[in-house]
Amino acid sequence: IGTATTLAGLIKNNGNNIEIIGIPVLKGLFDIENRIKYLLKSDSFIPPTIFHDYHFGGYAKFDNVLIQKMNEFYLQHKIPTDFVYTGKMIFALFDLIKNNYFKRGSKIIAVHTGGIQGNQSLPSETLVF
Repeated sequence: IGTATTLAGLIKNNGNNIEIIGIPVLKGLFDIENRIKYLLKSDSFIPPTIFHDYHFGGYAKFDNVLIQKMNEFYLQHKIPTDFVYTGKMIFALFDLIKNNYFKRGSKIIAVHTGGIQGNQSLPSETLVF
């Protein structure tokens, strides 16, 4: 979650059929529900589940653990991620799986929103893709 616009769109079109989970990339982003109300122009929605502990220090912050997970994910799935948004989301997803957040047999959809151009700011050979 950055501005919560994509999250609001997912909530709007969910039909209350699935749990929606958000991973803020900004440290201290605690007004997400208000952002969603503003974007949807409604107070009537099921709030998403938000995990605030995967921001790696804040917007566009990262460490070697995140970079390692991004590289492992790419080598296994051939899907590039970025350190601003989707790398953190993938890290959170696998951490939640590892910690048995999801029931066995759950179907999980992870929305990769792009943004990999930010990786160009990293030193060469930081990422394997």
